[in-house]
Amino acid sequence: MQDTQEITVQSIRPESLLYQEVKQLWRTNSKTLGFLPDGAFLDHASQGHLLVAVNGSELMGYTLYRTGKRTAGIIHMCVAPNARGNGVARTLLNGLRAQVNRLEHITRIELRCRRDYGIDDFWAALGFVARVEKVGRGKDAAEVTEWHMKLERASLFDGIDEEETKLRVSIDTNVFLDLEVGKDPEAIESRGLVSDWIIPYLQIEVTPELQNDLNRQQDNEERQRVKRKTKKYVELAPPQLRVDECIEELREHFSQQLSDNDESDLRHIAQCVASGISVFVTRDDALLKKSSKLRELHGLEILRPSELIGRIDTLSRSAEYQQRFVAGANSLVRERLKRSDSELRANFCNFHGGELKRKFNQGIQECLAHPHSFEVHVVKERRGDDVALEAIDWRNEKYVNLKMFRVRASRFAGSLACTLLSNLTLRAATENKLALIATDAHTSETVTTALHAMGFIPADGSHVKFTPRGIFKAEELGAWVENAANELSVNGESVERLISVLRSDEIHLDPSLACQVEHLLWPAKLIDCQIETYLVSIQPEWASHLFEETLANETLFGAEEHLAINPEAVYYRAARPKVSPHGRILWYVSSRGKYLGRMSLRACSRIRDVNVEAANILFKRYRRLGIFEWENVLKVAKGVPDASIMAVNFDDTELLPNPIKWNDLEHLLETHGVFGTIQGPRKLPNEAFIEIYERCIGAGLR
Repeated sequence: MQDTQEITVQSIRPESLLYQEVKQLWRTNSKTLGFLPDGAFLDHASQGHLLVAVNGSELMGYTLYRTGKRTAGIIHMCVAPNARGNGVARTLLNGLRAQVNRLEHITRIELRCRRDYGIDDFWAALGFVARVEKVGRGKDAAEVTEWHMKLERASLFDGIDEEETKLRVSIDTNVFLDLEVGKDPEAIESRGLVSDWIIPYLQIEVTPELQNDLNRQQDNEERQRVKRKTKKYVELAPPQLRVDECIEELREHFSQQLSDNDESDLRHIAQCVASGISVFVTRDDALLKKSSKLRELHGLEILRPSELIGRIDTLSRSAEYQQRFVAGANSLVRERLKRSDSELRANFCNFHGGELKRKFNQGIQECLAHPHSFEVHVVKERRGDDVALEAIDWRNEKYVNLKMFRVRASRFAGSLACTLLSNLTLRAATENKLALIATDAHTSETVTTALHAMGFIPADGSHVKFTPRGIFKAEELGAWVENAANELSVNGESVERLISVLRSDEIHLDPSLACQVEHLLWPAKLIDCQIETYLVSIQPEWASHLFEETLANETLFGAEEHLAINPEAVYYRAARPKVSPHGRILWYVSSRGKYLGRMSLRACSRIRDVNVEAANILFKRYRRLGIFEWENVLKVAKGVPDASIMAVNFDDTELLPNPIKWNDLEHLLETHGVFGTIQGPRKLPNEAFIEIYERCIGAGLR
């Protein structure tokens, strides 16, 4: 064996010559690595999530991993038998840390391992900490330990959006029987849904229709035995009226003459749509053929078990954010709630969280009884259905009290919650409030996730979003936050940590950290922390879809106005010039088209991530974000599906109240040494950004 210093780690994809060697190593050690469908292994490798350790051309080992909202999860870590005891596992782990450290949202690496494997000391020696013990979902119910390793920057934000949100999926009857009975030869594909590594990321639920299917079993003893097994699953509880509506909407996708099994399938799908479920898992070929149409019209993915396992990361993000199913700025409208209508809003009562309907109605009536203090609104879909409820107290000069904030379970609930919170944040900042404070004690998991995503931090039992606006040095912003926290009597570890970070040296050296802080304190901007700014030209028709309600509606967001869904978006362009993933974009709307506001600098966004990959891979990854269809992306790739292009994923978009016309912008840029037209992303000097931003938002805002 050669010295381990010669061992290198590299990311490979399925076309690599090493790929088949990796699969052979996996198969040889599958007894301890666990079951994973071939398709799932292929999908993870295609995403660049397969690392190999090599010594020259010899394979020493590999790591297969996935990335979630806040974590990177190790699916496999395997060292070749002849390479064990030479530090290969640590080398692979170091390679993984280097990979995920490039992703600012990842704060820890985690894995799950059976206790009876007897390798706890091995994980501890690598630096992992045993955090959680659970019983596995396998038939032997083996004990499983969950191991965590914090990344270097994670300690600065512990407790802020710490937990992964599980992807809710529903399974059909055959998949349920695969998991609980397992007599079908094809059941092995479904067994991957209960592999140890996937448990933290997946919540399997069942429809009420499952009980009807199981009731058809004629053997009394077998029927009762199998029905008892349903108790370990959460059962969906959709409103029957909504289920009936969904059945009528879905009928056109089924044949006119339906068998009993077809009628049952229809009820399964309708109950999923009515419950806001985004993925239905089946091995039924007839249903799988309907997948494309049902995804397009109803936002429901119908997948085989192996497809779900391979796409778990993309699907999790899609479940949180479903922009593409709210087409256009006029799809939602916000209306003031009248006292006479308040009883009709009981569907926003959080029964699952222990809230009583009587207490819920009492809370709404108290707000409605003080119309000069509280703004109580419902957000409606175009067809009239309520999708959100908010009761907000604007009386205090220093902060805004988000007393009640609810969203109805739906395929775009997370997206809607983020949009509403974004608009409230910007309004609070514009009115010089110090913070938004969410005091609702009965928020749903969806809303809590949205609060974390939008930069609210836990403090004293509430969630606080500080709302500074303007340009700051890090030290100045730290002083601002400290003063605001003192004035509001807001305490907590997260607040203290945020202030400490703003006063640390790290924030000036780590642009990824600076971008995280700027997100937490949006719409404030940091100017001494190596955050790069790019000037990007965009056509008006795309701007109107991506972020510009003023271009689409000729009106700014208001309490009574139509809403646009767009907390996060993606923009495709040529692969060069390079764009930093730790930066911001100033959007210049070009002259093409008849939209108002063209030929001016209109908005500022935060860059979440930048990826340069094949066009077809990027489209699959970001399709959830909406408005770009495949033909638009293919055009960027000059008609070559596997040509490399760039996808810029952005959020925290702020529409600038004082846009700058091109003639003025051109002169301003030239004073900072930036000449010529805006053909591609133009990196701007920090001084140019400061002058542009201050001019666009107006002076004296601090």
